[in-house]
Amino acid sequence: MKKFFITVLAITISACSTKLFNENWTKEQAPEYFKARFETTQGNFDIEAKREWSPQAVDRLYQLIRSEFYTDMAIFRVVPNFVAQFGINNDSILNSSWANYKISDEPVIKKNIKGSISFARGGVQSRTTQI
Repeated sequence: MKKFFITVLAITISACSTKLFNENWTKEQAPEYFKARFETTQGNFDIEAKREWSPQAVDRLYQLIRSEFYTDMAIFRVVPNFVAQFGINNDSILNSSWANYKISDEPVIKKNIKGSISFARGGVQSRTTQI
């Protein structure tokens, strides 16, 4: 299975200039709605994020995009007709830093249907950076 790489280009938000972890990033609140483009070696895809569906997850997505966390990252797991997963940075210290700020579980408002994104979970209160 080939890995392909993504580069994130945020359309409606600007990115920070460094990948060093800053705890203040975890306090940023996303706009009520934003779009972002993920550029990959296999083609681009755009996402739309709405805070009303999952406020904490959308805030985290916004924080990770703004901090350039997803830039130059491999999509490491692909299961045809099911999932393409990414969100592990090559920098283990950066991964550990973000992992210390887990996203609380939230009520499910929208189902994970084809074309949707969500944070990966490994149990209760386990969402961090993987989509």
